Amino acid sequence: LDIVKDLYGPEHSSVANGKHNLAKLYQKTGRFMQAEALFNEAIGIWKTKRGDQHPLIAEGMHNLGLLYMEEGQYLQARTAMETAKGIRMNQLGTDHPDYGNSANGLGQLYWQMGKHEDAALYLKEAALLQKKLLGHAVKHLTETEQGDYADRFLEIQDLYYSYARDFG
Repeated sequence: LDIVKDLYGPEHSSVANGKHNLAKLYQKTGRFMQAEALFNEAIGIWKTKRGDQHPLIAEGMHNLGLLYMEEGQYLQARTAMETAKGIRMNQLGTDHPDYGNSANGLGQLYWQMGKHEDAALYLKEAALLQKKLLGHAVKHLTETEQGDYADRFLEIQDLYYSYARDFG
C-alpha cells in the first residue's frame, strides 16, 4: 500500500482499493476499529474520484455494513447496507447480482435483529433474483443438469421460507 501511495499519491483509486482490501483482512482478523477506519478512507477516496453513486461506493458501504452487523451495530449496518442497495439499484439495476447481494445482506441483518418478517422479504427478493440469474447461467446444460440445479436452488429457497415461516 505504501508503494502504491508513493507511486500515485494518497488519493489515487488504487490506494482506495488497497485500503478496502486491507479493511476486509482486518475485519476477518477481528481488528474492527482499524477495518472501519480503512473502509471509510476508501469510500472517501472513491467518492472524491468517482462520485457518490459509483458501484465501488456501494461495495464499500455494503462491506462496512457487514462489519457493523458483525459488531452488533445494527442501525449503522442498516444505513450502510441500504445506501449500498440504493446505489446498486440506480447504477446497476435490480437484475444485477450485486443488487441481489445487497438484498441478501439486508435479509441477514434483519434476521439478526429479530425482524424475521422483514428478513423474509429481502431474502425472498434475493432468492428470486438468484433463480432468475441461474436460469441464464444454465441454458447450455442438458435438461437433466438444469433440473439438478433447479432442485438445489429450491432446497435453498425452501430453507429461506421455512426460517421465515418458523420465526416470522
